Formats: sequence, C-alpha cells, structure tokens
Amino acid sequence: MKNDTLTSVTFDRRSIEEHLAQMEQERKARVAERREERKKGMVGASLREKLRACTPQQLRNAKKLCDQYIADHRKPPSKYECGKPYTVKVLVSVTIKNQRFWYEIRRSARTNPPIRLNGPYLHAYHRDGNIIKDKYIKDSDVKKAPRKVQSAIKPFRESKAEQLEAARKQYASRTARDI
Repeated sequence: MKNDTLTSVTFDRRSIEEHLAQMEQERKARVAERREERKKGMVGASLREKLRACTPQQLRNAKKLCDQYIADHRKPPSKYECGKPYTVKVLVSVTIKNQRFWYEIRRSARTNPPIRLNGPYLHAYHRDGNIIKDKYIKDSDVKKAPRKVQSAIKPFRESKAEQLEAARKQYASRTARDI
C-alpha cells in the first residue's frame, strides 16, 4: 500500500511539472506574438478592450493624444533625451527627419584613474514608443550615413587625434576641479 501512494504522488508531481512547462511555453508564445504584432504596428488586445470601454468623449481625447504622440514620433528626440551616461562631449549634432545623429566622445566606465576617453563614435538616436533607442554606426559604415551627416563629421574625422586630445585635456581639467 505504501508503494502505491508513493507512485501516485510521483505521478502527480510529474503531471504538475508537465502542466507548468506547458503553461510556460504558452506564455512565451503569447509574448512572441505580441512582439510580432508590435513590429507590424498592430494594436494589442488589451488596448483594444480598453478603448472599446471608453465613451465617445474619451475616444476623442484619446485621438487627440494619439495625434500628439504621432507628431512626437515625426520629430527627432531632444538633446536631453539622447546620450549615454559616459558621453563626455558631443562634437557634432545633426537632425534628419526623426533621427538625431551625434558624433560623440565617451569615457571609460572605470571609476579609478586612469579614466580613458574613447571615440569619437557616431550614434543615431530615434524614438520607439516612449523609449529612445540608439544605433552605433561603425567607422566602416559611415559612408552609408546620410550626406548631411557625412559632411558634418568630415572635419572631425580628418583631425580625429587632435579632437580627442583636446577633449581629453578639457575633461581632465574638469574632473580635477570636481575632486
């Protein structure tokens, strides 16, 4: 009798584990489906349900708000929304359509001396929902950047070492004063 109960407990545990694994697979499938819908620009089911529950006045206000958000997406992010914590100096800032291109110098993440300056790097910032995303453009791919950006960074690319040294001196003097 004792063996029968152990077998049923083991069986129950196994079925529970199988059920949990199946639930996890279904959850991952739902997440993947939502991501695909987002890429296609589709509105999620929960948002559709919430909009369906709105009154006509609430829907008009939601439409005005959506128009404001669309206008925000058509503009490049502001200079305050761009950048990373380790950006020391922006050499060039160019906006084209809804993107902001920055040619920037960054410092290392080290907190102990010597703190090194790296770059300059070319980044393209754009808005994705309420998130500002950036894309690093490699030196080899700068030729694929818009002409306006290429012409703006050309003087800095030619005098890369001089600009980096000037930024290094300026940053070193600023950190010495702050300490």
